[in-house]
Amino acid sequence: MLVLLFITLSLFFNGVFFPGHTLFSNDGPLARLMAESHKLPERFTGCWQDLNSAGYREPGAMPDISYGLLLLLKPVAFSKFYALTALLVLGLGAWCFFRQSGLAPPACILGGLAAVFNSTFFSDACWGTAGHCIAVGMVFFALAALVNSSSSHPWLRVILAGLAVGIAVTEGADFGAIFSLFVAAFILYWSWFDGASRGMNLTVGAGRLALVAICAAVVSAQALSDLVATNVIDVTTPKLGAHTPAERWDWATQWSLPKQETLSLVMPGIFGFRTDTPNGGSYWGKIGRDPAWIRFDENGQTGPKPDGFPRYTGSGYYAGVTAFLIALWTALQALRRKGSVFNLAERRMLWFWLAMGAGSLLLAYGRNAPFYGLVYRVPGFSMIRNPVKFLDVVSFSIVVLFGYGVDGLWRRHVQPAESRATPRGSVLDGGSRIAPGFDQNWVRGCALVLALSVFAWIIYAVNQDSLQEYLRHSEFSEAYATAIAA
Repeated sequence: MLVLLFITLSLFFNGVFFPGHTLFSNDGPLARLMAESHKLPERFTGCWQDLNSAGYREPGAMPDISYGLLLLLKPVAFSKFYALTALLVLGLGAWCFFRQSGLAPPACILGGLAAVFNSTFFSDACWGTAGHCIAVGMVFFALAALVNSSSSHPWLRVILAGLAVGIAVTEGADFGAIFSLFVAAFILYWSWFDGASRGMNLTVGAGRLALVAICAAVVSAQALSDLVATNVIDVTTPKLGAHTPAERWDWATQWSLPKQETLSLVMPGIFGFRTDTPNGGSYWGKIGRDPAWIRFDENGQTGPKPDGFPRYTGSGYYAGVTAFLIALWTALQALRRKGSVFNLAERRMLWFWLAMGAGSLLLAYGRNAPFYGLVYRVPGFSMIRNPVKFLDVVSFSIVVLFGYGVDGLWRRHVQPAESRATPRGSVLDGGSRIAPGFDQNWVRGCALVLALSVFAWIIYAVNQDSLQEYLRHSEFSEAYATAIAA
């Protein structure tokens, strides 16, 4: 309800008090939406983009939420409300997933808010790729349908999950396809623990996966066709086929996450925000850095400067300090064999998303670590560009861990004393109860991290000159380097 209230008020203020204003959109500008070649409903039968030279074929409009909104609202109103509507779908999807997982109402509401305000998704919406937020929301809805297999009509829930995954692929293209792989893994993993017989569990899981895949394929058939045409056929043309394997690798991994920029998940703007953010907020990290620049730096910056991007990003990957701390607390609780606030079924859920988040972070490093190179060799995987996309799965996992963490804290510390005496999950593995030692160690650990953070801040502050020198050698002017360092 808080998510709905927030989005409703945002829509009201944007549409009523500021009727002449539209939200900025890099990947979906208003002029493009109003172009004759993109006019709806004609675009549903195909699109020829004639704004450049003779033009070129573009994918036709798809029967999804985004184009439905565009057809209903028209370009101006759509540009105002698209991002906010996508965030509403995302927040409600997260709320529904937590609700179906049996979490307390405060955990469901706060989990939905954590998804809405996670900068990975929020910045996607503002950047003009709000379809990614809708795709993530649909993934949440799919998991909500799958997580409670003991309810009535379980196979109807599987069909609904497949339809939701299909919409996610339609809205997110290769982004949605990546998430669909994690949904497939979840189906098999969750089915494995669904009954007493492992063999029967595997058979049922395979059946669920097949039904989800069929339903998703029916819904996303047009999107899959366009995805194959643009991401497979187009990149295997003679021109690109003549490129060397090293050039293909550079093309696929240009947008990789430098390992030090993992700090952006918990420290907003430590490497800046957008490349055009004023007052020292310019992005100065290395996401989107053309590999030619990397080789230029390795050669001592001798010779002509490369023509490619020295850096390029329009996203922020800040998860929120509170969300991250609670997610970390949840992860540690999930890894405890005895005395965890979570019962076994909950820990199994958390194990899965903890593994998916950690694995996705390693893949997000792309060319900066050896892990992406291992899956890059899988047939078809090399057609997916930009490993940094896997940070969306990391953020998804953090939101899930956060929601469960709020539920665990709520049950343990906020519920009435009579129900708190024997909280769900407090007696596990032979009757051992929650031990206060974990809480004491947690407080000590937080104090240690705080002390190290203050020390790191001091080191950072006294090295302003070195930072400015680094920025000047990273294609920033003296004025920009000074502003960023400040």
